[in-house]
Amino acid sequence: MAPEGPRQGAIDYGLHMIVRDVTDKVLKEMDVMVKEGVSSFKLFMAYPGVFQVDDGSIFKAISRTAENGGLICMHAENGGVIDVLVKRALAAKHTEPKWHALTRPPEAEGEATNRAFRLARWPVASRSTSSTCPRRRRSSRCGSSATAGFPPMPRRARSTLPLHRQLREPGFDGAKYVMSPPLRERWHQDELWKGLARNDLQVVSTDHCPFCMNEGYQGLPKQKQLGIGDFSKIPNGAPGVETRMVLLYDGGVVQKRITLNRWSR
Repeated sequence: MAPEGPRQGAIDYGLHMIVRDVTDKVLKEMDVMVKEGVSSFKLFMAYPGVFQVDDGSIFKAISRTAENGGLICMHAENGGVIDVLVKRALAAKHTEPKWHALTRPPEAEGEATNRAFRLARWPVASRSTSSTCPRRRRSSRCGSSATAGFPPMPRRARSTLPLHRQLREPGFDGAKYVMSPPLRERWHQDELWKGLARNDLQVVSTDHCPFCMNEGYQGLPKQKQLGIGDFSKIPNGAPGVETRMVLLYDGGVVQKRITLNRWSR
């Protein structure tokens, strides 16, 4: 719920809630939260046993926000398939940080994204559409908005290699770049820029989820180093909020992928 009493923050801020259990009680609480200004809810299609929710729960949450005006932000990866790939990799003694990316292929993200869009269409659309239309454009034309989160990494973290050279850094240093979904090849970035330019995508957003390489804040337990010897235990995340706007300007406006007005919007 929204904090009571006078606000002490020095900046404008909002609360963004993770939903892990979509019960009737939680759905009613979502209505209350939207009225009080907490209108953004994150659901996960990955991380079985921790965050992952099933399709029925996703559909119920999307349907509710279609009624109360909230927004669902979806982490779209096929958690079940990824879980199998991770177990196979570990069984084969593949433990290095690069295997985080190798066990989270683009297909696992694409399948979940397509499934999420199809679930989102049902509450808001009853008309048919062409099955050959790109999934993001198809969703927008059928009345639901499409958003995508992709990490705004520094220029040096971009690569056209099949597996990003940062993840291949010697020893455990590749853990610095472990995030979910993982860094992708450049052509994925090009498609996202096209989506922003033609309004198939309306929002650029990402979690700001930094972890220390050695220890936590003021000597708290280890963070990234939890995954030494087992890539599946590396905390997924990287900093991003402080560079998002400037990188969107640099990669979009300066590179003439989007206009200044589009960047501002």
